Amino acid sequence: MFSSMVPAILIGWIPAAILLFYWMPPRRALIFGVLAATMFLPMGTIDLPFIVGQKGEFTALGLLAGALIMEPWPLLAVRPRWIDLPMLCVCLVPAASAVTNGQDAYAAAAAVASAFCRWGILYWLGRAYLTDLRSLWQLANAYFIAGLIYAPGCIFEVLLSPKLHKVVYGYNPFEDWQQAIRWGGYRPTMFMQHGLMVGTFMCGAAMVGVWLWWNKALRPTYYGVPSWVFVVFLVLVGIACKSTGAVILMAAGLSVLIFARQAHTRLAMYLLAAVPLLYVVARTIGEWSGSSAVEFAYEHFNADSGGSLQMRFENENRMIARAMQRPLFGWGNSDEFLKNDEGTNPSVPDGLWVIALGTTGTAGLAALFAAILIPAVALAWRFRNGPWDHPKMAAPAALAVLLIIYAADCLMNAMIDPVYAVALGGVAAVAVAKPGRE
Repeated sequence: MFSSMVPAILIGWIPAAILLFYWMPPRRALIFGVLAATMFLPMGTIDLPFIVGQKGEFTALGLLAGALIMEPWPLLAVRPRWIDLPMLCVCLVPAASAVTNGQDAYAAAAAVASAFCRWGILYWLGRAYLTDLRSLWQLANAYFIAGLIYAPGCIFEVLLSPKLHKVVYGYNPFEDWQQAIRWGGYRPTMFMQHGLMVGTFMCGAAMVGVWLWWNKALRPTYYGVPSWVFVVFLVLVGIACKSTGAVILMAAGLSVLIFARQAHTRLAMYLLAAVPLLYVVARTIGEWSGSSAVEFAYEHFNADSGGSLQMRFENENRMIARAMQRPLFGWGNSDEFLKNDEGTNPSVPDGLWVIALGTTGTAGLAALFAAILIPAVALAWRFRNGPWDHPKMAAPAALAVLLIIYAADCLMNAMIDPVYAVALGGVAAVAVAKPGRE
């Protein structure tokens, strides 16, 4: 149940995005638009032909409409390259899943349309407009500033409970308050799907800010205040968002960047990129139950983290067993993979990876991780001999690592952030750009 104003706002985003492309250069409109929509559009659902219109879909459709109406030539100029193949599979495999599960052509087309709106459009926009190192810096810098803009609202909700969505739009996007309480206090939800998504967004912005500042790719001061003050502030707010996984991934991302800079090697990036793949293999072929990780969380973190992880693994174990009954293309775009042999629905999906495995099988899961990881790894490989401590390389390095830790986050959470989808397209574009054009 949501306020009657929400459909008007979501639909109204489309003409608003068109105006953005009218007022701004297309690159700036894309960056500003995807960040603003992700941060402030309401959580809601409108049934549309072929797709279920949610915040992410409307974000993509609005930006695509603005680009096509105001400056379509970069979109039309994109030529498919090998690096685009995984994203193409992400968009097409759902059709194979629908057909192999006995669904009709309409269902197959709807599955493709949903995947295209969720991933393909934003990737395509990034490929078209974020095509050089300068554009990646603009995205990274804007992401850092977006984190600063979001920070006061996060602090408000940490102190007074997650209520801004209700204050602005008249309803709470979810009512499970237990998930909004962590570390003895509140976890902010803001205008996003979940507090975990806010934590990932803020910790990602903090990691990018630290790396840009350290490599002198930020302005020295903002309104007379040294930039390091804002960086430290954002790191503290990211931690205050109380998402243990996001904080760990922020630390892991910074560690990899520091190692890459000091050791002049990208080896740590490649190893971090292998973590999600090893996890999936261990949980499926290796039949690892996750009990050792639960014990570690109880022992070294707290009961909240341990209990949350235990519930995740128990649900995953049931869903993996169900998914492997149809291993290649999964159960299709439905909740069939959540059911047990008795036909009841005892499982609650958390990780994006297990949802992909259940709905689109190993084919869809492989496409998803390839689409997220290959652009980041390809960018690191292309600039493997370059100095990553140079200011112009700070943003590409930070965004590449950001995508890798996002892939790791998909193991535990199912948050599809439009900002990362656009970044994927931009990183892919620079990774395969002709020499001298990046």
